[in-house]
Amino acid sequence: MSVAANNPTSGFHKILRIFTDVGAWSSKRSLRRSILEIVIKLREYRDMLEETVGRLKSRHDELFRSAITAYVRGDKAKAAIYVNELAEIRKIITNIYTSVLALERAIIRIETIKEISNISSALGSVLAILNVLKGQVSNVVPEVATGIDVLTSEIRNLISSTSGTTVSQDKMLDLSDEAQKVFQEVKEVAEAKINKSLPQIPEELIRTSASGARELKVVVSESPQPTSSKVGVKGVEVPHHSTESLENKVLEYILTHGGFIDVSDAAKQFNVSKDEVIQALKSLKEKNKITF
Repeated sequence: MSVAANNPTSGFHKILRIFTDVGAWSSKRSLRRSILEIVIKLREYRDMLEETVGRLKSRHDELFRSAITAYVRGDKAKAAIYVNELAEIRKIITNIYTSVLALERAIIRIETIKEISNISSALGSVLAILNVLKGQVSNVVPEVATGIDVLTSEIRNLISSTSGTTVSQDKMLDLSDEAQKVFQEVKEVAEAKINKSLPQIPEELIRTSASGARELKVVVSESPQPTSSKVGVKGVEVPHHSTESLENKVLEYILTHGGFIDVSDAAKQFNVSKDEVIQALKSLKEKNKITF
């Protein structure tokens, strides 16, 4: 029977390895927690920007209605002011929504980190995106810009602690170029989505703002309308519309439909006859408000 000799040195190395493993595990857990906190903050800023976009859209709708109302009432100067405000607010909405999409890219970039060796590269990319984003939102949502300042400092510290080095100036320039490309990509997406979600400013209002044009070119059509939906049949009370009131409604219809009017649809909406809509169109033409 053989007995293995006790090796104190071997036992020491086993204990040392256990403590080393515990330290590594603790370090990894701390790193995961730091990354999770960064993602939580990025999501918080994204939500704040989305709320801002919602508020700006509501303001856009108010200005849009005011512009239409001013134009219908013949106040071209006020309509032009509203149109200019609309143009500015659309730019702001697009910029903020672009920032929302850029934050989404940053969050995805962090969440897809698989290896510790990739952390510095991923966080460097996020750092560059945040630097560009801060300039986009500082005037509209300053609290987000302030939060980004703090977060970028935390990310720099995390990069330093995980890689033992800081991000060089040359590397930051490369990352900034990458971030600018990201913003250009998401801006195109943002513009398409915003243009689809917001009502289009009628061309006539834009022309009024730019050159004071007075006539609105109208395309008139008449879709088939079933006899059963005919207005004014026996037993149906038709509300009275003053001539001016009906003309204003018709003009507003034209503006909100891009210079197009479906006589049958307009008659149905306003609960009047098609002849009354046509008469309103003729009156508007005689007053040089429209042409067709």
